[in-house]
Amino acid sequence: MNNEESKLILQAYRPGGEDAGDPFFSDALEQARRDPGLGRWFAGQRTFDDSMQQALQAEAAPPGLRDALRLTRKITVFPKKQELCADGNECDKRDSTKNDLNSSPPRIDAVPTGGKSSGKE
Repeated sequence: MNNEESKLILQAYRPGGEDAGDPFFSDALEQARRDPGLGRWFAGQRTFDDSMQQALQAEAAPPGLRDALRLTRKITVFPKKQELCADGNECDKRDSTKNDLNSSPPRIDAVPTGGKSSGKE
């Protein structure tokens, strides 16, 4: 494991030491112990994480915030896919004269060969 991989894993290490015994972090923690530069980076990361945790815990959420978020949550319903032609109008799938931008490309085995054999049969 290199330092970049260790940093990626150690960024998920939670303040308070709850992850100290988690095998997911063991190699990255060992790398931080062996490499002084990574160790300094990890110490700074933990200091930052601790200060963020304290700052977030210092402020209480306003009463009713959870309910307000639930009430205002936007639920997105995606409409059915519309088939559009090159002119932007809805296409009739039965009308083969319109250029349907959403259609699949022709299958290779469906392309007429003009009766000539490719020799790859």
